[in-house]
Amino acid sequence: MKKGNPNDFRENCGCQRLIKAIDRYIEKADNDLSKTLDDTGFAKPEDSVEAIADLEDRLAEVLTDQTTEIAKTMLAAGDLTAALKVAEEFFAEDETRQRLAEALKE
Repeated sequence: MKKGNPNDFRENCGCQRLIKAIDRYIEKADNDLSKTLDDTGFAKPEDSVEAIADLEDRLAEVLTDQTTEIAKTMLAAGDLTAALKVAEEFFAEDETRQRLAEALKE
């Protein structure tokens, strides 16, 4: 198993143009949603879209943290057999479900 820093992926993946394009697409979709909500009579459609985006960000942060922890755990394991054992232990102790529930309550 290749060792490395799992936090380097986003910086070193060579996909910054793709990420920027996705961000522009999401911004357009948010604008379209806001317009649709406004057209159908929703009060404060921009606030609704912003609240949705904030929730998405909180959920994404929790899942990104989990992914980073999984990557660190797998990289530290050394080989596939050890990685499988470590993964089983990791998921037995993982608190992501609780963190997601908390993010949804905010």
